[in-house]
Amino acid sequence: FPLTIDDVQKLYKRKREQEILIAGMLDKSHLLDLLENFVIYDVINNKMIKKIAKHQQFRAVTKSVSRLKLEEEIADKGGVIWHTQGSGKSYSMLWFATQLMNKFKNPPILIITDRKQLDKQIHDTFRSSGYPAPVKAKSSKDLAELLANPQGKTIMSTIQKFATGEVKIHTDKKVIVLVDEAHRSQFKFNAESMRAAMPNAVFFAFSGTPIDKKDKSTYRVFGPMIDKYGFEESKADG
Repeated sequence: FPLTIDDVQKLYKRKREQEILIAGMLDKSHLLDLLENFVIYDVINNKMIKKIAKHQQFRAVTKSVSRLKLEEEIADKGGVIWHTQGSGKSYSMLWFATQLMNKFKNPPILIITDRKQLDKQIHDTFRSSGYPAPVKAKSSKDLAELLANPQGKTIMSTIQKFATGEVKIHTDKKVIVLVDEAHRSQFKFNAESMRAAMPNAVFFAFSGTPIDKKDKSTYRVFGPMIDKYGFEESKADG
């Protein structure tokens, strides 16, 4: 990325793994970008581990950042990142959020899941990787207070916290919303309440299985596909 295999063949007369490596990861601009924006330190079993993005994560984040720069064209539809399960979507979100902080003057960021376990997992990933002060909304009231003054905050919440008539949740700020498992829970009342609460937000979908049916379509709700890393490609990568 952004070259094709045919481009690599034309450049280097061959397209073995080493030519792909040289054209991709070892391209000067890519290597500097990886070192600056795609390296984290994580603690696993009490050991400090250095991690760098895989190709699909680099691709998806780079494309998403480029798309966000076309803000007059995208309105609320950021796009869809179709990455198969187990391919590191939490880290893709982390690197995307980090670049949003650095390249877009630290905008408000909201990460939405539909299960408590996922909410905790993503929050723990951000926190253990040294991301500055991610905040997990504890309740609908807490979410309303966080969104009342969201600038510079990275907030994490389940979508169910929007489903309340007792607490008014609203912000006119341009929140960048990253929705995990976006093929679920995005077509009913909770999703309507979420969008009504943030009328100027831009929504990005992360999903291992986006859907495109007459009555339910991830693409109609979130916009075009930004990047695809499907099951067969993931399987080939081991």
